[in-house]
Amino acid sequence: MILATTRSARTRPRAASRPRSAACSDCAASAPAPRLLDAVAAVASEVAAAHDLLLTDLGVEKLWEWSADGSDGFGATVIAQLLLMATHRAHQLGYTTADLVTFLTTVDPTNHR
Repeated sequence: MILATTRSARTRPRAASRPRSAACSDCAASAPAPRLLDAVAAVASEVAAAHDLLLTDLGVEKLWEWSADGSDGFGATVIAQLLLMATHRAHQLGYTTADLVTFLTTVDPTNHR
């Protein structure tokens, strides 16, 4: 489940989203995709294009907790939230998407075997 914490998304939600509650300013959305990370990317891209909003939070409160439970489990949700946060913060500091890709490619342990 992907959470968009914004009032604008709640007032004009995407087709597959729904308000979490009448008093809440966020909504839950989902997208069909082979993996959770793909679904998060699809929803974040759609919300950005349709509402000019940047999703930076999936509602994970304990990012330090970890679970290697597969590409659709809690661990994948933590990774997705960390990537959304990193993207948002990196752009605030002047880094580009290409800078982030270069960083990830450089530190990827599979490149050093």
